[in-house]
Amino acid sequence: MREVYTIVANEYMRSSAEWGPYYNSSHEAIGVISEELEEVVEALNNTKEGLQEYWKAIRADDASTKCTVLIKPMQSAYELVAEATQLTNTIRKAFISEIHMVDKDVSATKE
Repeated sequence: MREVYTIVANEYMRSSAEWGPYYNSSHEAIGVISEELEEVVEALNNTKEGLQEYWKAIRADDASTKCTVLIKPMQSAYELVAEATQLTNTIRKAFISEIHMVDKDVSATKE
């Protein structure tokens, strides 16, 4: 699991350099999270569809097709990992942004 945290932390650093370390609002955060979630679901569905084709080839005992049909779900599964990493990053960024917004509000009330 430590490797997963490292991968997500690296994605946060990469995306922060491009887009900034915080969301401007909770509304922006949920919008980005929702978009990433849709991409995860799409990649999962593509993986599932590809595996259904593999199962059809198994049931048909079609040896020549089995490896060929595995290419799509394998590629989709890799895409799923990438999209899940981005989703996790966006949720993490929302968490960090909410803490930042609270800290900013607390600092403003002290002035």
